[in-house]
Amino acid sequence: MTFFVIPLSQKEYSQNDFLQPIFLVNELSKNHFVIGVEKIPNFGTSNAFSMYLRLLSYFLKIFIYGIKQRKNIDIIYCIYPAYGLIGAIISLAIKKPCIWDTNEGNLLAHCQLLKTSFFFTWIHLIIEKFVGKISCAILVPSEMDRSLYIKQNFKYINKVIVVPYGINLSFVDETETDKHALRKKLNIDPYKNVLVYTGKREYLPNKEAAFWINDELAPRLAQKYDDIQILILGSGDVPHYVHPIVTFTGFVPNVYEYILASDLCIVPYLLNTGISLKVLDGMACSRPVITMSVVAELFGNLIDNENIIIAKDREDFINKTIWALQYPEIIHEIGVNARKTVESFYNLKSIAKNIECLFESCINNKK
Repeated sequence: MTFFVIPLSQKEYSQNDFLQPIFLVNELSKNHFVIGVEKIPNFGTSNAFSMYLRLLSYFLKIFIYGIKQRKNIDIIYCIYPAYGLIGAIISLAIKKPCIWDTNEGNLLAHCQLLKTSFFFTWIHLIIEKFVGKISCAILVPSEMDRSLYIKQNFKYINKVIVVPYGINLSFVDETETDKHALRKKLNIDPYKNVLVYTGKREYLPNKEAAFWINDELAPRLAQKYDDIQILILGSGDVPHYVHPIVTFTGFVPNVYEYILASDLCIVPYLLNTGISLKVLDGMACSRPVITMSVVAELFGNLIDNENIIIAKDREDFINKTIWALQYPEIIHEIGVNARKTVESFYNLKSIAKNIECLFESCINNKK
């Protein structure tokens, strides 16, 4: 079978990428033909008009390629709203089934999370309705996203299928796991309790959470402990005043090294759609993770004090962090259970096989 992937990205998959789609393409290519137009990483201009013109040119290139390859294509797999639009148009033109992976969860909830303008949100919802009508399946990462579509009276709810984000566990398992060796390599104090938060701060929820850690959590922990270090990984803005126990590392080549060198993963951001990869990253490393209840609810199989530590609000998050630092043996078991949960439900290899079966089913139903 031949899968037309929009946009195609065949670069080497790395643990720093979000990039379930890249992993999926690589897995599909083992047993099937995968074709498409290579993804453009950026459009090289800060001028909005030029950027959209180049985007339109790229879409036209994808459309022409799809028309030329129409006899070879068995199914179209498109990712993100904009690419879902061009995928749906090509699907209509060549009469081949199309699967749309929203990748970001429920579109309205995502737009609200990022506080996008009314016009931008409206455009996304128009695209959503059109692509939903054409697609044979719409993939969302959580049951919460599907529930949101039901509440929003989404006309094509019967097409919405939950396919969670996953972790490529081989990246974790190939990383040095000895905490002391990692701390020496990364120049982290071997005698301190290390807390870690990951995420590019170009993404608004990540920035808000990172600044809250620096401005609110760090001072409260510093009042109680003198052996705490908080590492905030990823690129983006840094507060004007950085608390003495906080280090903004910037980009790091391997986030798993820092997670495995830490004692506790903290995820205090607020997310109302999708599934948090930073939670899964910590769990995959067998590290206890503290997160907000709104984030935990997106998973459906996280249990407080069993495979995760859940805070109902920010004040509770501070209290839960203080509690976790006092009971290292208890939180160690939570970390062990967390890894088992990832192996059972969020193993990317298993998820890729399920998606492959879905593709085959859509092709067979279209015949």
